[in-house]
Amino acid sequence: MSVMGAQMAFLTARTGNPIYPLYWNYLGNAGGRWMKPLVASQQSARPLFVALWALATVGLLTTLWRRPRSYLLLLYGFGSCALVFGLFGLTAFITEWYPWRWMMWILAFPYDFAALLVAIGLFVIAPRYVGRGIRPLTWVTAGVLLVGAQLTWIPIQTAYTSTAAAWNTDVATGRYIAGIFGQADYRDGALNLPPPDHPAVTYALVHYGGLEGRHFISQLYDPFYYLPAGYHYADHPATAGTLLQCWLSTTNTSIFVIPDDRRDYLAYAADHPAWFEMVGRVAAYSWTIEAVHVPTPSPQTCAQSALNTRAGGE
Repeated sequence: MSVMGAQMAFLTARTGNPIYPLYWNYLGNAGGRWMKPLVASQQSARPLFVALWALATVGLLTTLWRRPRSYLLLLYGFGSCALVFGLFGLTAFITEWYPWRWMMWILAFPYDFAALLVAIGLFVIAPRYVGRGIRPLTWVTAGVLLVGAQLTWIPIQTAYTSTAAAWNTDVATGRYIAGIFGQADYRDGALNLPPPDHPAVTYALVHYGGLEGRHFISQLYDPFYYLPAGYHYADHPATAGTLLQCWLSTTNTSIFVIPDDRRDYLAYAADHPAWFEMVGRVAAYSWTIEAVHVPTPSPQTCAQSALNTRAGGE
């Protein structure tokens, strides 16, 4: 709690927003800012989640009203389920719905809580209202449900087996890039990677390629991240080019992985052929691997370029 409190205090001081993580998580997930455009076929599960949310909400309100001995457990259980089901059923989070989401961690606690309610119903409520004679039937029912739960591993295994091809591609990509970066001319620098759309590649670079966290630079927070929307290198080659040069030099980037859809990077590299050398290509992801030989600009030059962009200049 102390670490979390310190983090919240730090973010509040830096952003002025006391609920900064919650604010952005809501906008990103529930608000849909980080989601893809809604597709009609992805709404198929929404009615079911709305129904589950309504049941969990009724359970939550009933718990608050009746206050049984298991008050805190039921309050936490129904409240958590209402939050998860509401996230899927009532917000834009459904736009990231895929059939295999039934097997994901976000539904793990609702499954556990549902199993707990079934156990209470079979071994507490049923004997209380029907009589102890029903206990053999409850044990048989519990056994059948337990076996049935084990059978769910079949579709889970099928779902994960279907990812083997993508996993093999990620591992091969990680090994390939690590082989290039591991050369003597580059290993003392940093590996500049695209945003984390392929986290398994990063895992492969570490697990199979022997890289460490200090070797990685993410393109997620490149100079354009801090610039106004629509600000491109082609429109501001002098200022944006200097910012890119400062970024690559200060991060000590020795290998620059450039996706084909990053036109700013491609245009910059094309305008400075002496600073970049193509040393590899990942066809599966349309990435070009460039060795970087960017001269280091002065700190004053970098600072002035940053000021120019903030002022709206070239």
